[in-house]
Amino acid sequence: MVRASLARQEDTMIFALIERAKFPLNSLTYSRLFLSECFTLICKTNKEIWKMYFHELILMFINVGDDGKYAQTALADLSSFAGACLYIQVGGHQGCA
Repeated sequence: MVRASLARQEDTMIFALIERAKFPLNSLTYSRLFLSECFTLICKTNKEIWKMYFHELILMFINVGDDGKYAQTALADLSSFAGACLYIQVGGHQGCA
């Protein structure tokens, strides 16, 4: 049952990353403390997952740039970041991460 759940979470995370790849980096989205705090509180994550997501993972899928679509970028990041957090946390507890 846990493996099936992890497989579904993988699918969700991959889809979310594909959606996120539609937008460039849009770094101004995260220049405000408010958004950073929201991500930290909502996802209840640690600094290692935050660093991995924003400094490694999404940089493999997106272009550096700014298209001004900050709200859409934040929503796409929240969706894929939350999926990554859940997958890492559940998989880690099951020895499957």
